[in-house]
Amino acid sequence: ISRELELKLDFMDICSMKLQGINNVEYLRLDKLQGIENVLFNLDTEGFSQLKVLWVQNNPDFFCIVDSREMVACDAFPLLESLALHNLINMERICIDRLKVESFNELKNIE
Repeated sequence: ISRELELKLDFMDICSMKLQGINNVEYLRLDKLQGIENVLFNLDTEGFSQLKVLWVQNNPDFFCIVDSREMVACDAFPLLESLALHNLINMERICIDRLKVESFNELKNIE
């Protein structure tokens, strides 16, 4: 079973879609997603507990990766090893507000 997901949607608002099982993905590539301002709150409020690689590109709506003001306490990306951010013209921060200590605990590479 592949635990990889690539989303490239430049024609619709992904917030209207149900993304079942996204919290079990290990590799996630997000390209041209409209209406998504932060990955954690908009796509998976449980913290992407299995995700190891996150690649985000070509999204003018992205403001941050995690806005913890809008979520209940959880470990954000506890297994994430690699984070790639490209062509995100409005991105201001990776994280807004505080996170649990376990968040981003395995992060080794940022590009």
